Amino acid sequence: MATDEIPVELSRCVKDDNLDKLVNLCDSIYDCRRWPDEFTKTVMIPIPIKQGTNKCTEHRSISLITHTAKIMLKFMNRPLVTKMQENVGKEQFGFRRGTGTRDATGLIRIIGNIYRGKTPSVYVLQTWKRPLRE
Repeated sequence: MATDEIPVELSRCVKDDNLDKLVNLCDSIYDCRRWPDEFTKTVMIPIPIKQGTNKCTEHRSISLITHTAKIMLKFMNRPLVTKMQENVGKEQFGFRRGTGTRDATGLIRIIGNIYRGKTPSVYVLQTWKRPLRE
């Protein structure tokens, strides 16, 4: 259940005429360029990674938003993803589907195994913006 207290199952039952109403609502929000106040309310639910901890770094979180806001965000995100796909290089890991950090780490490992004990030496520099989990 989201912050609008509408169960997800109900939104899956939306039929054609109600879907048109939802699309019209999204269109009017987009056209007037004003995000409704209800869409700015988010409920954050902390989930501890380690039991009995009070540190923020040892928690994950779930963010609940209204269903309509989630639909709007998907519509707004599509053109951005298309533009990003055109402008981000294929070697840029972490920004495209199928090229996450696991893929990058696996590729680094393969390259390391190929060049192990051979010259020239291979050096890898990997930077992290946030601490890794233990």
